[in-house]
Formats: sequence, structure tokens, C-alpha cells
Amino acid sequence: MTRRPAPGSEARDAADDSPTRESRSYAARSPDGDLLQYMVRVPKKIESPYVSVFLHGQIERAQYRTPVFLRQETSLSLNAVCLFASDPVLERSPDCSIGWYLSGARHFWPLLDRVAADLARQHRLRGVVWHGPSSGGYAAIRMALQSRSPSLALAIAPQNDPRSFFLWPEFAPWAHLPGTAEPEKLSTLLARRPPDTGKMVYAAVSDRDLLHLKNHLLPIVEATDPDPGVYVSLLRNGRGHGKISHADYWAAYRHGIALWERNRDTATGRQQ
Repeated sequence: MTRRPAPGSEARDAADDSPTRESRSYAARSPDGDLLQYMVRVPKKIESPYVSVFLHGQIERAQYRTPVFLRQETSLSLNAVCLFASDPVLERSPDCSIGWYLSGARHFWPLLDRVAADLARQHRLRGVVWHGPSSGGYAAIRMALQSRSPSLALAIAPQNDPRSFFLWPEFAPWAHLPGTAEPEKLSTLLARRPPDTGKMVYAAVSDRDLLHLKNHLLPIVEATDPDPGVYVSLLRNGRGHGKISHADYWAAYRHGIALWERNRDTATGRQQ
């Protein structure tokens, strides 16, 4: 199966010799010079009714080369159409390890949404799940809210306000470049524009991630309670920030999917 590159992107084969799936890597450059690298993986037999989009959080620059694609291995069991995106700021500087996908966002967020929507339509899928931990969780929520597709944001310990996170100074030199999105507080965004019908935000945080729970998750809860489109889960796992296990992650995924589908069924029933 061949696939045309997305608009403004160049395609290349990814390192994937599996007979059960096909992967293609792409690169797109914004008018302001930012570079987005992403990969699309389509299993030969699709079993998940959703496109899963994976966004990463802060990385250790000494351990990873770009592009950085999150959960390539553990997502294989989904047998899902997957889209993996690397934060463009990593291409700007070898010293920056976090970016909330704000760099080039005015160009790249609509591009990723378009690719996800096209994949969902091509394979007749029910919607898009935007995955992300920490800064990637922040981006997942923002992308889900503005997506044109039915969307679930599965965000693990997202920042509410990137500027109040201790790693913001790493990104600050790049924050005012053309095409960069404003680091708007999620609590402000969600209070002003709650999730539309067909959308849901599912955020989870570990019970030992106390500062993050207080400074970032609590403002989201206070701004959105009792909105059924926003759900915050406390993981009783005895872990801190960024320490969620694979088992806990995929349990949160299943729970989020169940709540999202229930909300969609309820909304459909109200409309009939």
C-alpha cells in the first residue's frame, strides 16, 4: 500500500520490516523554518476503531536522537493506526529538552489534525486518541480540543501552565518565534471552551506526584468540575512524576476510552 505525503511534507520509509504493519516517516517544514518529523504506522489488520496520536514529553538529550517517537513498542498490541510526532523544538537546539509542541504550532497542529482526520476517514475509524505525558499531555489536550475529529485526550500529568513548570526556562528563548503558539493555561482554555460533543479530556496523575497534582491538576479540576467532558484520575501507584508503568498507562487508556464512548452514547441519545 502506498500513501501520498501530507501537504508540505516529504515521505521516507521507516525502519520497519514487519510483515504485519507498514510505517512511513514524514518531514514537514513550517513557513517560519520549524521542522516537524512524524511517522504513520498502519497494521495489516486494524483492530482498534481509533487513530492513536502519540506526543512525547521532556527527554534526556544525551540519550535520544531526533526524531523522538513515543510508545512505538507498547502500542503494537493495539493493532491500531498510529501517528507519532516529534516535538519541533528539538530540531531548534540541542540544549532544549522540552517544548509542549508550541514551536510551529500554528502550522503543525492543523497539519497533524488533518493527517489524523484523513487516516480516520480512510480506514473508517470512530475518532482520534491524542496521547501524551507531561508536556506532551498538555499538547494532547490542546490538539484534541481544536481537532475537527471526535477526540479523546489521554494526558498523563499534563502541565496546566507551561510557564510555571520548572523547565520552562529551557524553552523560553524559543517562545516568541513566529508561528509559536501562546502557552495558554489549560484551566483558562477549558473554562472558556469546554470539550464539544464527541470530545473528552482524560488526565491522570500518580499519587506521589504531589507538586504536579497541586500546581497543575487541581486548577484544571477547579475550572471544569463538574463538566462530564473532563475527567481527572489519581493513580494509586506510589510513583512520582513521569514514573507511570506500562500497565497503569494502558489501564488508563481503557478507562478513558470507556468513559469517552459512554459520553458519546449519552450525547447521541439526547439528540434522538
